[in-house]
Amino acid sequence: MEDFQGSEEATFVVDEVSSIVKEAVESVIGGSAYQHSKVNQWTNNVVEQTLSQLSKLGKPFKYIVTCVIMQKNGAGLHSASSCFWDSSTDGSCTVRWENKTMYCIITTFGLSI
Repeated sequence: MEDFQGSEEATFVVDEVSSIVKEAVESVIGGSAYQHSKVNQWTNNVVEQTLSQLSKLGKPFKYIVTCVIMQKNGAGLHSASSCFWDSSTDGSCTVRWENKTMYCIITTFGLSI
């Protein structure tokens, strides 16, 4: 049983991370309408709050969090990432959040220490 708990602690759990990210976005942006002057602060706050909550999990990971906020205006956005890592422990999670005026795309990478 100890081995299972140890492996669970050292595994990147996408559902857990996704939930943390969604909570961060909702608390920072919530029902706000897109405002260019606030985007820089919003992105910083989403990233910082996500990192803060992830570190409270106490898992042996280094985290990388990116956040893109884009006004809904019909323009396209494509994004890709590639990683060379241990897929049995490391992982990534991308959350796309939107409201009537903007898109917010948050990508989180977890790298086992």
